[in-house]
Amino acid sequence: MQTDAPPKLLSIEFHTRFFPAFLWRRFRSKEQRGSGFHSPFELYIVLAVCIVLVALGAPSALSQGSIGGWIACGLGAAGLIAMIIHSVASSWGRRPSYEDFLAGCFFFFVTLGLTAGIFTSSLNHYPFYLSLLICIAGLVIGYIIGILAGLGLQYLGWLAVIFNGLAFLAIIGMVVLDLVLLSGAIFT
Repeated sequence: MQTDAPPKLLSIEFHTRFFPAFLWRRFRSKEQRGSGFHSPFELYIVLAVCIVLVALGAPSALSQGSIGGWIACGLGAAGLIAMIIHSVASSWGRRPSYEDFLAGCFFFFVTLGLTAGIFTSSLNHYPFYLSLLICIAGLVIGYIIGILAGLGLQYLGWLAVIFNGLAFLAIIGMVVLDLVLLSGAIFT
């Protein structure tokens, strides 16, 4: 994949030639691409254990004042902070690149912009042409933020891979929400 010298982000060539062709090649490619972030599988297990400790310890600590809950919550929170620091530190010295572009985060923000436009339009019962303009504005804003997020979130290191996967799952939820909102606007 030839992505060594992309045009400037604010150029027409970037948005008309480079980026659409880049996304097309990225999804059509049969070869297995690495994410660029390599970490031992144990780190994901430790991260999951820390999240479980916080999730199980916080309710009992806050509602009943349980010392065991506070200890579990504190250990889990300290572990989460350590994992975040480790992940960010693992990406020090690396510049974001299009080879490691987080497509899930990009499409998350594009879908979020569209969902915000549809939600705003259906909430205020705007006429069709105004609703369409609001949705287009949401798409454009989501597109711009998505490109920046697809590159910028690479600074998170190996945690970026988790965020990228979660972003794809969130897209499914937003599409379902969009369909519900649109069906309500059509049938009312």
